[in-house]
Amino acid sequence: MKGPNTEIIKSVFNFGFKGFIGRYHKGRNIFTPKKDSINKENDKFLLKNYIENLTINDFHKIKFNGEEKYIYELECGFTGLETGKMVLVIDDVENPALANIRPLITNIKTLSAVEIVFFYSKRWKEETYHQHFKDTFGARTHKIRTLKGLSVFIELIAISYLFCENRKIKKGMESISEVKTELMGIVTHLTHAALKFYYPEVSKVFFLGTLN
Repeated sequence: MKGPNTEIIKSVFNFGFKGFIGRYHKGRNIFTPKKDSINKENDKFLLKNYIENLTINDFHKIKFNGEEKYIYELECGFTGLETGKMVLVIDDVENPALANIRPLITNIKTLSAVEIVFFYSKRWKEETYHQHFKDTFGARTHKIRTLKGLSVFIELIAISYLFCENRKIKKGMESISEVKTELMGIVTHLTHAALKFYYPEVSKVFFLGTLN
């Protein structure tokens, strides 16, 4: 998450939003109260440096959706925001590693750690969808010049995503990428079969191309 612009935050709140929950990059600064600062003479430093001074004993366990997680809570300021709350989350309790920490931040300091993790998890499905939108289905490199073309492209991706998600659930697959690989294999097989039937000579070149 990039540091929020203060003016943008103020204008958003004018529309009735109470606050936000997002992920914070470890390479960004945090601002801690002097009494909590690792370096008592300076309350501003990189989050990753703060994390390096923590041990697993500084964390405590919570239960979320039947699973245990390690969390560490801290009230601090962030880039573009004077004060807020941070929760550092480690998902793998069996093999905890500080390198795998997910820093979550909010400006709603009344939220508990469990509530912050809960609300962030609700938007994770959207994050996953947009990641597939850009990478699995090629939107990151696709160049569209018209609004109509963009609308059709988004609709096709949405239909493809829903189809793959449904197939993943029905067949018990691990990921949408696995579904896509399976479907591309089927398409390749059917294409080769059609070429072999109608254009035998062309099918040989096509088949060799797929092997390469």
